[in-house]
Formats: sequence, structure tokens, C-alpha cells
Amino acid sequence: KIKNFGLLIVKDFQEIIREKGGEIFKDVPELLKRIKDMGYMVLLASNGRREYLESIIDKFNLTFEPFVTVDEKGITRKAQILEYYLKEYHLNPDEVIMVGDRTSDIDAAFENKCPFVGCLFGHGNLEEIKKADYLIHNIHEILNVIDEIERKTVA
Repeated sequence: KIKNFGLLIVKDFQEIIREKGGEIFKDVPELLKRIKDMGYMVLLASNGRREYLESIIDKFNLTFEPFVTVDEKGITRKAQILEYYLKEYHLNPDEVIMVGDRTSDIDAAFENKCPFVGCLFGHGNLEEIKKADYLIHNIHEILNVIDEIERKTVA
């Protein structure tokens, strides 16, 4: 019965998001599309359930490659999601940039030896992500980080 209760809550969240919306950071859909148009894959690594994430993706018309979530394919932690993507998409750790604002994000990146971009906006705080390879103050700065990483790779 508890599992059914949890599914009801997720279903309610889905309906609320689809009907009433919610908020995401300004310009995120356009930014994700731009990154994808630059030839990059845009992958999702979240602790959220698939139904919840899909309702947000649908509501805000976000662009991601096929993704996995916790509770799928034996995955229980965000680091395992990143590990799955490295294997599934045949990527090297230096070909992936993990972006996030929480300890679980930086831990996932470091565990998989991927560069980490810490967001100084959102749910986390500087203390959680202070060891990030890069720190950004707004989502648009991610393009500067991509440019910087590309320059380092070419040099």
C-alpha cells in the first residue's frame, strides 16, 4: 500500500506540473537546444523519478537524450547514472561535463572522473560545491565553461 501511495503522489505531481506549471530557470529550454545544436549530447542525471522528470520535460519542452533514473537498471545513486551514460554512449570522462548544485552532483562527477561545473544558484550552496572545477553564477555562464574546456582540449 505504501508503494501505491507513493505512485499516487507522483501522479498528483505530474498533473500539477502539466496543468499549473512550475518554474525553471529563465532561458533553459533555449540554452539546452543551443548546446545540442553545437553538437553536444544533453543528458539528465537526477535523483527524481522518471514520471516526475518526464512531466517537467514535457511541460517546458526540454531537450535531452534518452535518460535513466534512479530505480532503473539497478541504479540507486546519481554517480551510477553518470557511469551508465559513459558506458551506454561510449564516452570518456573528459568528454562529459557534469553540471549541478548539490553534493550528490559533485560526488557523481568526481567518482566518474568528469569535470564538474558547480552552480551558485539553485538548491545547494557554496559549501557543498566549493571543490568544483568551475563555478558559475547563472546558467548562461555554462557556454563560457564549454568554450574554456574546448580551448584546453585543443591546446
